[in-house]
Amino acid sequence: MVSVSTFLQRWAANAQGSGFAPLNFFGASALSILKAQTSSSSVSRVNVVTAVIWKCFMEAVAEESVGKDVKPVLMTQAVNLRRKATPPFPDDRSDGVYEFLEELRNEMPQEATWLAFTSWSNIGLSEVNFGWGKPVWMSGYIPQYSEYETLVGSNVVILLDLESGGIEASAILNKKYVAGFEKNDHICKYARFNPSVI
Repeated sequence: MVSVSTFLQRWAANAQGSGFAPLNFFGASALSILKAQTSSSSVSRVNVVTAVIWKCFMEAVAEESVGKDVKPVLMTQAVNLRRKATPPFPDDRSDGVYEFLEELRNEMPQEATWLAFTSWSNIGLSEVNFGWGKPVWMSGYIPQYSEYETLVGSNVVILLDLESGGIEASAILNKKYVAGFEKNDHICKYARFNPSVI
């Protein structure tokens, strides 16, 4: 019961500082349309969803910032560098990750608005089976005061595969950007808000 209590307390604390935009489901047909609008034939599903969300977030920040001092707006995309490092990191270790994040934090502007993306697409999570079948739906959670949140603030987007070939984008945004983000024409045109996950 203590674990449940701790979870609920952290969830509540996290919700007080952040706004949760609705789950955005980008279906396979919407992704095909978006990919066709690019000049590259090799653009991925993650690339097009990231681009749409980034555009909508930038417009929400601009709308909220009218008449205020403009701060830089930065985007980060978490990537798996394990196999690109020399020597490569094993898949089951995260040595050096926190040191790298600390170095990155020291190099970035302190007065900036951030939007951080992380993609859990194509890493096999939807294939995990503990004996009672594959997951019907998954979700991510970035706890308040985590290393990731300290680096990027409270604007995080987690991208996950949908069984249909689409992408789910779970956005945790600063409350002041949520309304502008939700009403953006691109989000409304290409994504479905909070459809049934089953």
